[in-house]
Amino acid sequence: MTASRTGSGDADLADRIARLSPEKRELLQRRMGETRISGFDAVARTLRSCGVTHIYGVAGQPTEKILPACARQQIRPIGVYHQTSAVCMALAQNYQAGRLVAATLVSSGPAATNAITGLLVAHDNCWPTVVLGGNRASFQRLDAIPLVEHVTKYAVDVPSADSIAECVQTACRQAVSGRPGPAYVQLHEDALNGSTAWPPDSSCVQEPIPSATADEVDRVADALLSAKQPALILGKGIRWTVKPDHLRELIEILKLPFITSPMGRGFVPEDHPLCFNQGRAALQAGADAVLCLGTRLDWPFRHGAELAPDARVIRVDICAHGAKAAGPVTEFIHSDAGEFVTRLLVAVQSRHHDHGSRSNWLGALEAAARESRRLLAERTDTDEKPISPYRMMKEIRDALPRDAICIREGNVSMMAAQAVIPGFLPALHMDAGTSASMGISIPFGIGAKMACPDRPVVVVSGDYGFSLCAMEMEVCVRHNIPIVVLVANNQGNNGSNKQNAYFPGDDSELITMFQPGLQYEEIMKLFGGQGETVTEPDRIGPAVEEAIASGRPACINVVIASNVPMPNAWGQQVGLGEVQA
Repeated sequence: MTASRTGSGDADLADRIARLSPEKRELLQRRMGETRISGFDAVARTLRSCGVTHIYGVAGQPTEKILPACARQQIRPIGVYHQTSAVCMALAQNYQAGRLVAATLVSSGPAATNAITGLLVAHDNCWPTVVLGGNRASFQRLDAIPLVEHVTKYAVDVPSADSIAECVQTACRQAVSGRPGPAYVQLHEDALNGSTAWPPDSSCVQEPIPSATADEVDRVADALLSAKQPALILGKGIRWTVKPDHLRELIEILKLPFITSPMGRGFVPEDHPLCFNQGRAALQAGADAVLCLGTRLDWPFRHGAELAPDARVIRVDICAHGAKAAGPVTEFIHSDAGEFVTRLLVAVQSRHHDHGSRSNWLGALEAAARESRRLLAERTDTDEKPISPYRMMKEIRDALPRDAICIREGNVSMMAAQAVIPGFLPALHMDAGTSASMGISIPFGIGAKMACPDRPVVVVSGDYGFSLCAMEMEVCVRHNIPIVVLVANNQGNNGSNKQNAYFPGDDSELITMFQPGLQYEEIMKLFGGQGETVTEPDRIGPAVEEAIASGRPACINVVIASNVPMPNAWGQQVGLGEVQA
């Protein structure tokens, strides 16, 4: 009887197929010969085809099955505590790797809105990443596209399972094309639970890069060769395509003094004789021709206001959009910075270089830098207690290996670290960046360590910034990511300065300060890492060295003075002509 029913069913199926139109019969035959996979697997396979090796996220509906699908594709999933942290981890890994290797997964509703801060950090810093967010038919239903489109380069709502591969590929391409930035892919549960053919018909094609004309390259070469007091300003945008060897050779051929943004340091080592980060005020005020590479002259450069009013300023960028400069009129050249540096190097190699007239210019810059270093040493070489933040950073600086990645975050602590801790290799410095977002330090450290497992990663954070991401230290222990976290413990946001200014008097509650004596290292010890509180300045360096050598996640709680005024980001600067060469 069972066989009879089966035969009848086969006949019915054959009859139904026979009644199909030729077009539908052809489609059926093609579908029967296809390999079909779920939407979850389509996401994972597409990410892998685009070079993604890691995905950070918090498991939740409707996207959580993407995590095991990624694991099946040898994409390592990292489970974290907060969606902003997940995005920041991916950002740091991509920045350190110099390409798109990490993505982020969030679920729906509040999880998607939690990711927006990370998208803002990516957008403002021009860093590539792809965030995959969920959407549902009822519970936690939210169309996040209108919310994220203001802080992304590309945001798409995937209409069906068959569109997943194309949308994810486009997101990966958009994230790295032109000026890098974030892309957001919204995946509805119906698309993920559907099926699609594999491999897809679409392919990921890289967009062409803009290139300067020969006349533009020659014009810049002429400007730098003819200038009496030329200068170069480097920003973090040189990370992606500029070859450090070409950049260094260009600087040395032209005898071109340079300064950097906080994250532009290290692409040419800061101990290079033509680096004048300690004489940046003098350089900006005195330069008569300035080439800007990988920077928009935004707030780290006071929007160009410190440049001489009559200076000739040329900005080379892959994107015309940028912060409006308050200083001299800026000439813009639309070009990829790496391609431009290589061609400019060729252009100047064949020309005569007479730099004798620049000796006075370089001498004046060196005199200013020398005096700035002397003034900074007065602040770092102190035994006062509680520990000065400058002394803390000096001890960290002296303990760090040359290839250590240093993550800086905070208010007082970040500014002091920026003034004291130099950079010697590309991309080894990361901080709160253009958007000055707090809570990025430990996530950045995790992403950096995943990109560079053989390099020490040291996170220097104020206690307020630390408080926003402290739980991510458990991620370090659980996933065996041995970073070293140093907390500059000055009792809260800007130490006691705001508390004393806004709530004076002995009877005030602590509003902008935290309780004294908090032992932040105990959190790391609770998770299974190691920790220590330091109150003596001479103990900081050995504690850092021991933590790095241990190969375990560690937290060092450094008790520093709470009443230190906001440091100058580059130390106390000396102006041009204020010191005799």
